[in-house]
Amino acid sequence: MTETINHIRKGKKNIQEKYPKLYEENKETIDKLIIELHEWFDQYSKPPLAQKYGYIDRTKIRHRRELHHIEGIRWAEDLFTKKYGEDFRNIILEESKIHVIDDMGKILEMGDYYVIGFWN
Repeated sequence: MTETINHIRKGKKNIQEKYPKLYEENKETIDKLIIELHEWFDQYSKPPLAQKYGYIDRTKIRHRRELHHIEGIRWAEDLFTKKYGEDFRNIILEESKIHVIDDMGKILEMGDYYVIGFWN
């Protein structure tokens, strides 16, 4: 949960600095979008999905195989652009990429998580 909160704080700051006018005109919407987006990426790290898919582990990183990759970024872009509109597409895409890079160090493909030795 702390990681998600850090993503949200960083995201809001990033948008305020990079898109000050858009943020000021749409503060409530962007704040809501950022919270939902980062919670969406980390949804498999929390109950009930963490238990359902067996992602309760000491490292708390195995849940990332579900959405922390280029395909997850595209899913987030589609899902949240449909919900919030085209005006926010760039913010959604940028924040999604930053979330994945912050957690994984780079943007992976879904299949990368299934390569033998990836988790070692």
